[in-house]
Amino acid sequence: MSALTLSGLIATALALAGIAWALGLGGRAALDRGRAMAEAEERLAGFAATEALVSEDGAAALVLGAHGELALVKAHGVELAVRRLSRFAPQPVAGGVRVPSGERMFGDVILKLSAAQCERLLRPSPESLP
Repeated sequence: MSALTLSGLIATALALAGIAWALGLGGRAALDRGRAMAEAEERLAGFAATEALVSEDGAAALVLGAHGELALVKAHGVELAVRRLSRFAPQPVAGGVRVPSGERMFGDVILKLSAAQCERLLRPSPESLP
């Protein structure tokens, strides 16, 4: 392979990467409170979000519904996945809380939270999210 061919291939790859970046492709926007609540309401029938606790890394959230129900929202590639929780059993982990989804394919969700948020979430009754 000649140096000219190699440099042409590199330039083409860089140009394509620049176009993808300019179009906002390939990256996921960080999850925030409003988006977590909107996603839960949109994807779960009858769910009316009242509060959300979002992981510091923006990768996941726990959303509280108007009737005491809970939903998990997590990044799944560039998309978001949402599940209604049938059982709430948070577990402390280093730097946050693990929330089991109850579904093997969805998996557990790790929320990276402050110490105060972890303490509130690990209380026996999660009626009020921080």
